[in-house]
Amino acid sequence: MARFGLFLHASDRGTEPARLFDELAEEAALAEEVGFEACLIAEHHQSPNGHYPAPLMLAAGIAARTKTIRVGSSVLLTPLYHPMHLAEESATADLISGGRLILGMGIGYTARDFDPFGVSLKERASRMEDHLQFLKRAWTEDGVTFRGRHFSFDNVTLAPKPVQQPRPPIWLGGDVPAALKRAARHGDAWIGFPFHGLETVVERTAFYRREAEALGRRPMVALRRDGWVAEDRALAMRQYEPAVRSFQRFMQELHSHDEWFRDMTERDVQQEAGNRLLLGTPEECIATARLFAEQAGVDWFIMRFRQPDGPPHAEVMRAIELFGREVIPALRAGDPEAPLVVDP
Repeated sequence: MARFGLFLHASDRGTEPARLFDELAEEAALAEEVGFEACLIAEHHQSPNGHYPAPLMLAAGIAARTKTIRVGSSVLLTPLYHPMHLAEESATADLISGGRLILGMGIGYTARDFDPFGVSLKERASRMEDHLQFLKRAWTEDGVTFRGRHFSFDNVTLAPKPVQQPRPPIWLGGDVPAALKRAARHGDAWIGFPFHGLETVVERTAFYRREAEALGRRPMVALRRDGWVAEDRALAMRQYEPAVRSFQRFMQELHSHDEWFRDMTERDVQQEAGNRLLLGTPEECIATARLFAEQAGVDWFIMRFRQPDGPPHAEVMRAIELFGREVIPALRAGDPEAPLVVDP
């Protein structure tokens, strides 16, 4: 029915950065052991929440401490990169991981990320188009000549090339129609926004699938989802309370129009747990995930358990293990060796 990945929120207000990496690597290794198939990392700069700014470096570090779990980004802020550097760094990450890279890409949304690099938010979509057209060719061809709106290349050859054949999978994020069309046109999967309820997710996935199928391309939906699992619902709610504080601050910082997340209370979480979150007992998480898989056609759930305010590492480890032991087996589907690339 579905496959599962782990989204590592590479920030924690109460943990030293060096120790935080060790904790994240431990969480990824445990996730691998209990059945998660991917571990993806976000990118932000100047972040008050302490996000790591270099997801591919962090992914490579986690790859060195794991054996089979796929590693990568969700999402890498593509317009901030030079296309040749991104092609080289992603190919190197694929090489280090033994062919396990998933390159999740997005165009970004906040000036705080863009201003230090002198890149205009107004150019983000057109820069992304240049990247997507060049990247696939650089990974698979020699002597590439390319003319884009922002970048041009004459007879360039990437070396070494990625391990995966024909290339690493590209997953594209975004939540507006233009982003969904881009994912259908260029991506091997669309990464769904984590905060929407079922009705909105159904609408977005239907739009994306129509666009992909009209182009003769196979759609795949990777839905990011926040949540928590514990032996009983009351314990899950109590342990997840630090994450609620993180949601509130994050949405206020973004001046979000999503009133539910911006102003959420514990009562809101109780009432909406099955719609906005995968939260509760293993049985409740199974029921919620099955609903999204059946009604919205979700192929992957990319789960985030840890927020900048917690829960703490030890509790996160217990939640990952419980989710992997009891939730994933009830919903797992697909061949882990099946290709994730739609076309070369």
